[in-house]
Amino acid sequence: MRRGTIGFIASGCVLTGVFLIAVNLFTDTSLLWSVYCTVILLSPVFWLLRKGMVQKLYVLIMSLLLMLLFFIQNIIETPHYLWVIYLIAPLVTGPVMMFFGKKSLTRKFAVIGGLSLISYYIGLNVFFEPRFPWSIFTTFALLWWPFALLLAHRPKTLAIAGSVLIGIFLTVVNLITSPQIIWAINPIFAILWWPLSIWLARNTMVYAVSGSVLVIAYFSAINSIYSPQVLWAVYPIFAVLWWPLSVYYFADRRERSHHRLPEPELKKI
Repeated sequence: MRRGTIGFIASGCVLTGVFLIAVNLFTDTSLLWSVYCTVILLSPVFWLLRKGMVQKLYVLIMSLLLMLLFFIQNIIETPHYLWVIYLIAPLVTGPVMMFFGKKSLTRKFAVIGGLSLISYYIGLNVFFEPRFPWSIFTTFALLWWPFALLLAHRPKTLAIAGSVLIGIFLTVVNLITSPQIIWAINPIFAILWWPLSIWLARNTMVYAVSGSVLVIAYFSAINSIYSPQVLWAVYPIFAVLWWPLSVYYFADRRERSHHRLPEPELKKI
């Protein structure tokens, strides 16, 4: 990019920032909304002027700038509650990953980084908001970081481990938020199709039988939990039984008979 273009963009961003601050001060000083716009406008300025700046230093400056922005917003709008501390960890993670470079993409870094962030949010939950264990949501999300790197090349293992993790998470959330209603069984039923498809999709007959058993178990459980006085599960179960039946007669059996057919003999001339 040419110097003239860089100078024009930088000057335009600065001019727009000054204009917005002036409008904010002359119209309504009760809410300093121009601060956020100015910080957003300064981001491309730093990016354009980064030539003499190391990329790691640029990321560090931007993280500090965002941290300062959120801190100012916190002090101005809600000084009685320091919610900015919840954003410190992700804002620090960016520069740390930049300084480590390619090492930040390793499994060891993912495990250490994931456990550190999980511990950070659990600590905030215990000391600042002990009334509700909201850290289970951040823990669940952050566990996928090491999971993805450790099991990315083993999709079958990832499917089982991921399904177990999601199942445990949904069960815990169900027990904590609404133990009187067993709703976790519905998303868990959907998640179980992930490992089932990964492991058995190539064998159509086994997949059909296993899938039918899963659907039958699901509707039977739903029937007994929500409305045990009415036996309505027989209707979807009857419909599902046609799946393995159709596969057996029109796919699996035909494929077996095709393999059993003798090869035609070549006539001798």
